[in-house]
Amino acid sequence: MNIGSRGRFRLIIRGATLLFRSAVAGAGCLVLTALASGASRDWAPGIASGSAWAAPAMTFRLAPTGNLSRCGRRCPLVIVAEGEIRRETPRDFARFIRANLRKKRIRAVILVHSPGGLVVASMRLGKLFRKLGAAVVVARLHVPPNGRGRTIFTAGRCFSACVYALMGAKKRVVPPQSKLVVHRMFVYEMLGSTDGAAAIRQKTYGNSKLYRDLTRYARMMGVSSRVIHAAESTPAEEVRVLSQRELRRWRLAVPRF
Repeated sequence: MNIGSRGRFRLIIRGATLLFRSAVAGAGCLVLTALASGASRDWAPGIASGSAWAAPAMTFRLAPTGNLSRCGRRCPLVIVAEGEIRRETPRDFARFIRANLRKKRIRAVILVHSPGGLVVASMRLGKLFRKLGAAVVVARLHVPPNGRGRTIFTAGRCFSACVYALMGAKKRVVPPQSKLVVHRMFVYEMLGSTDGAAAIRQKTYGNSKLYRDLTRYARMMGVSSRVIHAAESTPAEEVRVLSQRELRRWRLAVPRF
């Protein structure tokens, strides 16, 4: 991965063909089982007011990479995942994979740009990333509108619960230009009138069971539990940007592919 100017960089993608055709049925079952057996309440660490950007639900698409003028229809394809991680996101990802299995140019690389979302759904998505042997890069991809010239990679963001999805990847890459942000998980609950007229919105924080689940999940993925401690030690109204040193020390990510 070559660092360029103005926050741009080149991501050299060779080989790494997406070889999970025989495993996708199992991946689908994994998602459905997780949805059926998951907790009734999911936790959404929302970025503190004014820090997050409005985002729709996460979507998945294929995008070509490289010099499109040269490789044309032979250019490698990567998966672009952008948006908020919601309850249905793991299911949507499994469906996306099943629909694109026969495309031989797909590489096992997922570019992520997300403001976060639901904690449990993020862990389920991360488990799918691991099952598929995917590499996840926190970055954005810009394809020339005329289909000619070189694709451009720019800085991405993986905020809040997105970090837990990233943990599941077999390889995790966070270029120096990109940002990872964590903070304490919480969910808003409406208390009072059932019709909402006199309801009070109350912030409820994650419990010790979910903390233990996250810690166990991190260790299973080869990541230090210090990441969870750092997140839960940061007030929900604030954010903590993880440094490249912390990413390396906690085995969360490397700066280059």
